[in-house]
Amino acid sequence: MSVTTHKAGRVIIIGASLAGSIAAIELARAGVRVTLIDKEHFPRRKPCGEGLSARGQAELAALGCSLVELCCEHRPLEGYRIVNNARSLEIPDRAGLVGVSRTELDSRLLSTAARFPEVDVILGVKASVVEAELGRCKVRVGERHLCGDTLIVADGATSPTLRSLGRVVPMPRNPRLGTSSAWRITSGELVSKVHTVLVRGGEIYLTPLANGLVNVSALGERGLIQPFSKEDSLRVRMDAVADMVGASFEPVYPPISCGAINTLYRGAHLRGAFVIGDACETFDPCAGFGMAHALITGRLAAQCIVRGLSDLDPARALHLYERERESRVRDVRGFARLTSAAMTSEIGRMSLPFLVSTGLAARVSESVHAAHNRDAVRGLVSLLGGRRPQREALRA
Repeated sequence: MSVTTHKAGRVIIIGASLAGSIAAIELARAGVRVTLIDKEHFPRRKPCGEGLSARGQAELAALGCSLVELCCEHRPLEGYRIVNNARSLEIPDRAGLVGVSRTELDSRLLSTAARFPEVDVILGVKASVVEAELGRCKVRVGERHLCGDTLIVADGATSPTLRSLGRVVPMPRNPRLGTSSAWRITSGELVSKVHTVLVRGGEIYLTPLANGLVNVSALGERGLIQPFSKEDSLRVRMDAVADMVGASFEPVYPPISCGAINTLYRGAHLRGAFVIGDACETFDPCAGFGMAHALITGRLAAQCIVRGLSDLDPARALHLYERERESRVRDVRGFARLTSAAMTSEIGRMSLPFLVSTGLAARVSESVHAAHNRDAVRGLVSLLGGRRPQREALRA
């Protein structure tokens, strides 16, 4: 079987979800030709908590792709309600949190990218990297070889592309697992807050969306997640959750699992390729920064590539991306560590009433989630977010 070689866009992006699509839009606006590839067809469901912070919304708005401009239905949220046994703790959020369907947001952002004449979209076909180095890449898509100048890897935390390039990130010994499903409120009312129900072995998150829909995500140990990954047992568990939050639900979409959750830094580049979104780094989902991080890194990588093209120095572009990405996500990493400690440990859960009653929890959350805030609190959280040497060493 013969394989035909074609000249693709100057930039080839593998993965057309949030990170890949927003990178394509940023590049196209600068006049750079892009080939955007994904093995899936859209729309498609993806496990996600579906809460989008003000920081993520700011990345969209900067490209004229705000949720309103995308015609993407969403529900403004006032903050968080933590239910721990019989006690309810309220944490306000004035930065601008919203609940939005990940399926709809992914599809509308991809459609926006596809409308640019500079962007060629290829869906439903797996891509494999044949060659990747500074200033040159070759990707096999079906029976074609596509050649470009720059490769962006945006195919998620399990990134088969990174594995094919030789990067191995071993799994942690006791990973947390996750699953999410969609429900509709049938009686009662769920106030406009992310409801976090702390249970033995993990947490259950209810995020109100538009049109009476609710995203239900469970994170934690295998014993908690297994019942939430099966429709019959999930209904039984949801009856108990309904009693805690004062509302009743009926299922809309069955549960989908995201498997083991790795809170790991995998590297911002590899063999000349820019790595963005979850392929680059994942955070504990209880911090709520998955979508925002994807949008931040996608735009930033594209901006660095454009700057590298202007001075014909791809090595400088990679270095610039690594440095600026680290600067922008240190507070996110620190916040993820703080939140994970508070939610997942017994000592952390015992300290929550104090943190909430004193306003510390709200102050830290609003500072980190705000779009443009750079205050002392955010600086202190950034100190906690320095990269630590990891036992799971990266091998290239």
